[in-house]
Order: sequence, then structure tokens, then C-alpha cells
Amino acid sequence: MDKKYIIIIAILVIISGIFVSLMIYERSKIQIITPTLLDEKIELVANCDAFPDMLASCTKYRCQFIHPLTEEKMEKEVLGIINEKCNYVEQMPGDGKMECKYTESVRKTVAQYYKDIEEAGSSTFENNINLGTGEQKTKYTIDGKEVENPIQEAIDTGICIILGY
Repeated sequence: MDKKYIIIIAILVIISGIFVSLMIYERSKIQIITPTLLDEKIELVANCDAFPDMLASCTKYRCQFIHPLTEEKMEKEVLGIINEKCNYVEQMPGDGKMECKYTESVRKTVAQYYKDIEEAGSSTFENNINLGTGEQKTKYTIDGKEVENPIQEAIDTGICIILGY
């Protein structure tokens, strides 16, 4: 075999070795990062009785609830503190979901709202849309008293986003 071909083959083997080494290194970096994002599957609790307290403390928690409008079984999940915000995900009808990144103060206000609804004898909402202007007004009541809805406020300010529609 010609000396030129041996040198070309040697260079190709070296380049291939470097490429494989880089691939293994890159893959090892991914394996180090991934477990921190998907480190554990949180056990699904059959009801959400403890949910307001778990949200208030931002403790990892996953529960099943019946959606009030569609009566479908859905899930809520508190993912814990990520980048100084409490991350929360809630399934919505029609393959939608709401993702929230709560500050401590908003999280505690939302948790108290959930607790108030849970303890209430009745809670309702009324949505009025002006067909001429498109203006929308939603009224929330707990035990007959009109209240602010901090979840709606979180959506309006971008703390929570609705996805999948």
C-alpha cells in the first residue's frame, strides 16, 4: 500500500476517534442535566384535598380532580421551586394546560383562594361579554360575596399561561 494512503487512513481514524469522543462527552453532559429536570415522577394522589397547602408551601405534589365544567378527571401538579418561582401545571379540557410560575406572594394568595373555594358552601362565576365592543367582565362569588380571582389576575399578567388551544 502506498504511504500516502496509510497517512490518509490514519488521519481519518484520528478524526473519527475525536468525533466519537466528542459525541460521548456531549451525551454525558445531557445525562447529567436531564435527571435534574425529570428526576422523579411525583405520585398521583386520588383527590386534591391537600392541594392548597401544598401550593402554599410549593411542595411537590400531584393530584387528580374533577373539572367543574366538563366533569372530566384531570391533574394538577406542583413542580416545586425552579429559578426562584413556584412552578405549577394544571390540565385543562381539550388537551390544554395552564402553566404558572408563581412568586411567593402570588402563590400564597392563589393557595388561599383555592382554600376559600374548597371550604365555601357555594362558589360561582358569571361571564358577560359585550358583543358590540367585545369587552368581557367576569364576576366571581364565594358564598354569595363577590371576590377577586387571583388566578385570573395571574393569567392576565402573564404569570400563568394557557397552552394547547
